[in-house]
Amino acid sequence: MRLYVANSQTASFFTSQMNKFLLVLCFIFIALTSCNKDDNLYDNNGLPSVEFDSETGIYTVKLGRSLTITPEYKNVNNAVFAWNVDGKLISTAPSLTFSSDVVGEYYVTLRVDTEVGSVKDEIKIEVVDLLPPVISFALPAQGIKVKRGTDYPLSPEIRYDEDDDFKIEWIIDNKVVGREKTYVFNEDKIGEYTVTIKASNDDGETIYDLKVQVLESEPFVVSFFKPYYLAEENVRYVYPGQSVFLRPHLEYFTNPTFKWSVDGKEISDATAQTYVFTPSSTGEYEVMVTVSEKTETSDASISTTVKVVCVTGTPAERFRPATASSAKKCNKVYEFFPAPGQFINQPGGLAGYSGNETTMELACAFAESKLAIDMYVSLGAWGGSLIVGFDHSIRNKNGEGYDFGVHGNAFATSNEPGIVWVMQDTNGNGLPDDEWYELRGSETGKPTTIQDYEVTYFRPEPYARNNFWIDCFGKEGSVKRNKYHGQEYYYPIWMPDSYTIRGTLIPGTMSNEGHAPYPWGYVDNCGNDSFSGPDLYGTAQINGFKISNAMYPDGTPIILEYIDFIKIQCAVQEYHDSFGEVSTEVFSVVDIF
Repeated sequence: MRLYVANSQTASFFTSQMNKFLLVLCFIFIALTSCNKDDNLYDNNGLPSVEFDSETGIYTVKLGRSLTITPEYKNVNNAVFAWNVDGKLISTAPSLTFSSDVVGEYYVTLRVDTEVGSVKDEIKIEVVDLLPPVISFALPAQGIKVKRGTDYPLSPEIRYDEDDDFKIEWIIDNKVVGREKTYVFNEDKIGEYTVTIKASNDDGETIYDLKVQVLESEPFVVSFFKPYYLAEENVRYVYPGQSVFLRPHLEYFTNPTFKWSVDGKEISDATAQTYVFTPSSTGEYEVMVTVSEKTETSDASISTTVKVVCVTGTPAERFRPATASSAKKCNKVYEFFPAPGQFINQPGGLAGYSGNETTMELACAFAESKLAIDMYVSLGAWGGSLIVGFDHSIRNKNGEGYDFGVHGNAFATSNEPGIVWVMQDTNGNGLPDDEWYELRGSETGKPTTIQDYEVTYFRPEPYARNNFWIDCFGKEGSVKRNKYHGQEYYYPIWMPDSYTIRGTLIPGTMSNEGHAPYPWGYVDNCGNDSFSGPDLYGTAQINGFKISNAMYPDGTPIILEYIDFIKIQCAVQEYHDSFGEVSTEVFSVVDIF
């Protein structure tokens, strides 16, 4: 997502019309100084800047009580501060202490003036009668599962717990088992437990029920990801002599070991998490992985299988040539699998959700309708993706120009790179359920690039909260809400309560000097593979891609004379208070005949 910041000397905005939509790009965002990949700091060319500690720009205070708001400022030497409500000046201090005896919503404007320039921002203060506690949990993707007799700390996030008479009770089987904010769950009897949290303050009581499963052994999970969400079976398809890279998804393991077998025969030298299987003849093969965990407290082995089909025929037999009536643009969306983001579920306007996108099929139809009119589809935070297809196969020109292009909205200092994957319809069924191959980019193979990266996103509860995530290294973060997008959920409502995405992670471009784009190989990125196309809603930026850059996960090339499906996936996990999460935007995907 992009916002553009205006200062006292310049003001830029881009407009275009379609169905009387107006795209106002406000706040031109200027300079990046000292930074690393986890913490970006901006000096804004010496202009003043202000950041509030509420991601949504909304504050809540109880009737008759006072609320103090102290923003974070930069470049405010000798500044003049002005806080206004309904055009009336209420304070000239850097901080604001606000109170009211009338319930309602108050829109407060802060203006900061210096010799260099000025900045203006608005917040909303809600004055309410009652503020009972609000309880929220970030639950594991597989639910809470605990081995019998094992400690499992439960620590909810609780808002409005500041009152002196705040109380909390943990209840199991109608018995109070704890009265602290953190409760260490430990039960020896196997089964499902309902843990009730009862929190209260002066304004009322809130009750939250939590399900915990107690198991005989550690709740290990071993599974394989399907090629796309709507695939009926998890089958892998290859031609003779092609390799399939098999890597299971693991849950709860800390020190796993691996054994692989094909049709019951153990492969003695296959002891890594990834197994490369290259069938030499057609047929069906059953590949099994056994994952073991041996520690002082557990000794378990979990096995799962995946079927690999080595198909008959040749790629040439399944090639679908373009005809005189073929469209250059993609004609179908097979999967819309975004990460949480500020444009997800946003009704009306340019994002254009109807609110009825409650299934993957309806979400695909939504994305397909947007691309049909060259309107952008936002992929959300890292890992969010879109799979499209064409009414013909896209031929590999073998390096003689670009084979296809993806229309984004990047410009020199604002890039939100997305990685591209390609697939042949190997089994000939017209669905993207074959093998994905990543297209090499300028960051491929660098120490800062992480392959087989995984992030699990969680549905927030209550809804108007930041979107918690945890990655495969145990790092936690959140896709934060902001004041520019107030819809209930940034979390895609057609997805389950938690879901895991796998892909490739590269550092965000906002950590590059001067916000420089990556040299080549990414969507929505002003690299040297970026060129101008038709102007779509204030952007004419297209990136060109070559099928000859397709590679196996180990970086070796895969020869594909053509492709049938394209997946675009947001490649960075980056957030900035000025414009929210970095999210790849796609306007169209086109074959370059």
